[in-house]
Amino acid sequence: MALKKSQLYSSLWQSCDELRGGMDASQYKDKGFSFWHVISEAPDRQNRNEGDRIPDLRRCERIRWIAQAIQHASNGTDGFIWWESQRNSEVRVVIWAEPWDFVVILAKRREYYLLKTAFCELKPHRRRTFEREREAYWRSQKG
Repeated sequence: MALKKSQLYSSLWQSCDELRGGMDASQYKDKGFSFWHVISEAPDRQNRNEGDRIPDLRRCERIRWIAQAIQHASNGTDGFIWWESQRNSEVRVVIWAEPWDFVVILAKRREYYLLKTAFCELKPHRRRTFEREREAYWRSQKG
């Protein structure tokens, strides 16, 4: 039996509510957006409206990859590269498991890192952007 889109949304939000427990929704907002970004995708590059994002089952299948990517990048495992990137006033750490085409993006905070998003199957324009960012970051670290 096929799962309807409304049933999937309902199930995902119910899971978020269970994970949130007794935490006030205002405290959970950023964490909820991070989770939503991990399991959903914008319908097109220009659309930044959170309400228009749609669940992406490929992203859901790879949710367990996030912790592994972070661990492998911090250990210097071959195939896992990272760099810092400035987005407005926020410093982000990009972890790219290049052979598997999987990316994790963390926001650097004073005492911790906040998961922003993770996604797979990079589009060519995104791949080129990441390659340029990575090269520029590591070039700046050498000089």
